[in-house]
Amino acid sequence: MAKQGLERVDALGGMGSVKPSVYVETTIVSYLAARPSHGIIVRAHQELTRRWWRRRGTFELFASPLVVEEVIRGSGYEPPILCTSEELLEQ
Repeated sequence: MAKQGLERVDALGGMGSVKPSVYVETTIVSYLAARPSHGIIVRAHQELTRRWWRRRGTFELFASPLVVEEVIRGSGYEPPILCTSEELLEQ
């Protein structure tokens, strides 16, 4: 069941497993969809995000309706970063 006000992004996983919930915001999607950046920092964030995304099945992903709308529109809106790609990879 989706958390109140959030939409489930990915429903991977088995019965009875408890997965950590992760809120996916627009920056994650933009890093995944963008061409590799020439800037070293942005390119590193893109690569870390791609690595994390390959492991997304270990999390229950959620996004707000605003994020879903922004992704569909493809606008340049960037919400505040709640956590960085590096923080998502930390265990």
